[in-house]
Amino acid sequence: MRLLLVLLAVYSPQAFSAFLIQSHSALSDPLTGITSFSMTFNESPDFFSVDEFGRPRHTFQYYIYGDETLPYPEHYSSIVRGIELDGDTHLLPIRRAVPASIDPASGGWGEVIGEIPYSLDGRTFTFSVTTALLTSYLNEEGAFKFIVGSYEYGAIVYEYLDQYSDGTVSSIPIPAAGGLFVGALISLCLAGRRRRRGMQRQGVAADASA
Repeated sequence: MRLLLVLLAVYSPQAFSAFLIQSHSALSDPLTGITSFSMTFNESPDFFSVDEFGRPRHTFQYYIYGDETLPYPEHYSSIVRGIELDGDTHLLPIRRAVPASIDPASGGWGEVIGEIPYSLDGRTFTFSVTTALLTSYLNEEGAFKFIVGSYEYGAIVYEYLDQYSDGTVSSIPIPAAGGLFVGALISLCLAGRRRRRGMQRQGVAADASA
């Protein structure tokens, strides 16, 4: 048990996690026609440092659904790419999903259809946009479906699938690797306790027979 307490004391989820969207929400207001987005990361994002290949240390991407009967990528209506945000103007471009643009900054997605202001306060990133600019495919509650993911040096870290702009807050309470680590520690400590108890019982039995 002492070993478990010591290891848990030095355990930090950040030591086992990459860049994560710890929680996020999106809310489409049918009265104003505006959708408000909010993301809180597990660390302060570094959107503008790049590696030798020009890939940003941290970024994110929203995939906004359109007609889901269409194949990939036509079933997306618009794309919001954190890799394109401007740190000087504090504007975030929104692109059509298709057809692919000849713009080298497009990442293979469509033309820019709008630029919107964003705010970064510590670990929390927020922005609001006209819903109709993103998609016209809404459910009965006036919400649309989307995916949002975080990336580190071009590699995907985690994606929230099948999200809706209904105000629901989705979150990751602890990175999966950290949870597995803690579980492994507990299992090891419990196994050690069982072995010690078995040895004690054997010792008692030996004393009794003597």
